[in-house]
This record gives sequence, structure tokens and C-alpha cells, in this order.
Amino acid sequence: MLAGLLMITFHNIWSGGWIVILTVLGWAALIKGTLSLVLPDLYVLRMLSLAQKSNMTRVWGGFALVLGLIIGYFSFLA
Repeated sequence: MLAGLLMITFHNIWSGGWIVILTVLGWAALIKGTLSLVLPDLYVLRMLSLAQKSNMTRVWGGFALVLGLIIGYFSFLA
């Protein structure tokens, strides 16, 4: 939740092309953190059920890797 709040506070930009990805990630982190504080039992049970499905873990891991590569490319090389 803290990471999302910091991203929104210092980088809440909704125009400018690819940079909007960081703003969306910040909002997603804030919403995820808030839900885990407000509804901890529901959140933990859902994450455990998703983690037991090995295919979903690989898909989300691949998504995170690709998104990290894209953000890294635009941050350092573009």
C-alpha cells in the first residue's frame, strides 16, 4: 500500500504515452494494499487459491517480467 501511495503521490500523470503504465501500477498497488488491510481473510484465501494453480503463477510471473522489461527499456534506453 505504501509503494502505491508513493507512486501516486509523486507520479500521477495520465498523459504522455507509455508513462501512464507507472500511474496505473501505482493505483493497482494502492487498491491491492487497501483491500488486503480491509478484507485480510478474503485476500489471503484468494491468493492461496491462485498460488496453488501452477499455470496462473507462471502466467503472472511472465507478465511481471515482460512489464518490467518494457518499463526498464523506456526508462533507460528510450
